[in-house]
Amino acid sequence: MSMQRTPPPSSTKPTQAHGQFQCDPDFAPAEAPISTISDTNISVRSKRQRVDDSPLKASSYVCAACTDLKKELLDMLTNWKSEQDVRLTSWKADQDVILTKLINDVSDLKNQYLSIKASNTEIEKSVTFINEKYEEIRAFNLSIPSKY
Repeated sequence: MSMQRTPPPSSTKPTQAHGQFQCDPDFAPAEAPISTISDTNISVRSKRQRVDDSPLKASSYVCAACTDLKKELLDMLTNWKSEQDVRLTSWKADQDVILTKLINDVSDLKNQYLSIKASNTEIEKSVTFINEKYEEIRAFNLSIPSKY
C-alpha cells in the first residue's frame, strides 16, 4: 500500500521562469496590523508532558541536594573559622604574656650588665692604683740599702 504524492492542483497564475520567485498571496502584507493576519500560516506545536522521573525532576532534586550541601559546607567552614579565631586569640594572649616576661628579663639583664660593667671599671681602677703604689714602694725599697 504505497502512497503517491501529487502536487496540489495548479492555479491559473502564470508560471515564473526558472530562478524567479513570486510571493504567495496568502501572506499578509508587512503593513497589515497583527490582528488582521489570519491563522492559516501559524502552526501549533504541542509538547509531550514530562513524567515524574524525567531529567528535569531529577535535576531539581540534584539542585536541591547541591544547595543543601553548599549550605552545610558553608556552615561547617563558618564554624571552623570561629573555632580558629578563638584558638588564635588564646594563642596570641599566651604569646603576649611570654613576650612581656621576655622583655622584662632582657631589661633586667641589661641593668645587671651595666652594673657589672661599672663595678668592673672600678675594680680596674683599684688594681691600677694598687699596682702603681706597689711599684713606688718597690722603687723606694730598692733605693734604700739593705743592711743584711
